[in-house]
Amino acid sequence: MLKDGFKEKGLCNSSQYDPELWWPNGTTGDEELKALDAINICNQCPVEIECHMYAVAEKQYYGIWGGTTEEERREDRRRHRRILAEQVDRLAQVQVA
Repeated sequence: MLKDGFKEKGLCNSSQYDPELWWPNGTTGDEELKALDAINICNQCPVEIECHMYAVAEKQYYGIWGGTTEEERREDRRRHRRILAEQVDRLAQVQVA
């Protein structure tokens, strides 16, 4: 399990930015622009990778985490499950052989 100690180091924790940027209410119009602003800030953040990994591992379904949207993290989880399934299949084939 990943620790969430990285959060204090995140740019999103800075009083310089509106915390609401990371919690858009939708994916169109002003909310899309808000999400893009948050993603651009994340892309400059020193803990972007840790944040993204935490969000995927801890199933953070809402908001912008580590420069990724909810949909992008959902796809990351699907891809991860697919890779794990392929590895299990290969291992089973090796054990049978």
